[in-house]
Order: sequence, then C-alpha cells, then structure tokens
Amino acid sequence: LDKNVWFARDLSMLSTHLNTEPILVVARQIKPNLNEVMPWPIDTIGIPNNHFQYAVTWFSLSIIWMGMTVYWIWRIRSRQDI
Repeated sequence: LDKNVWFARDLSMLSTHLNTEPILVVARQIKPNLNEVMPWPIDTIGIPNNHFQYAVTWFSLSIIWMGMTVYWIWRIRSRQDI
C-alpha cells in the first residue's frame, strides 16, 4: 500500500484509499478510445488448465484415504477378536 501497488481488487480498501465510491467496472473494450483510461489485461491466457491433473490428484488421494480407512477398521476388528 505504501507504493500504491495492489495485488487484489479490494473495493472497500481501494475506495477508502482513493476517496471515491466503491465501484468496479470491468470492460473488455472501451469505445471511443480514451487516453485517461488505462485498461488492464483481463484475458485468461496465463491461467493454466490443469483439470486432469487435479482430478488424478484428488482421486488418488481419495483411494489412498479409503485404503487407510479399510486398514484402520481391519486393525480395530482384529484386536477385538483377541
């Protein structure tokens, strides 16, 4: 905040800092081209699409969790048989 660098669009903090109303306008294109407006890039090119990796990770974790639970229940039941 000291250097006026913001890493998120926190409207309440931004509006307080700039002494304005808390309004956020997101536009892909502005016509006519205004020199006073500095557009921020809003494309999604830099966002990775790793859904398959996430699915494999979470399904693997669920299978491991299920195996650990089955083993834990088996150990509890084997102790009760003694």
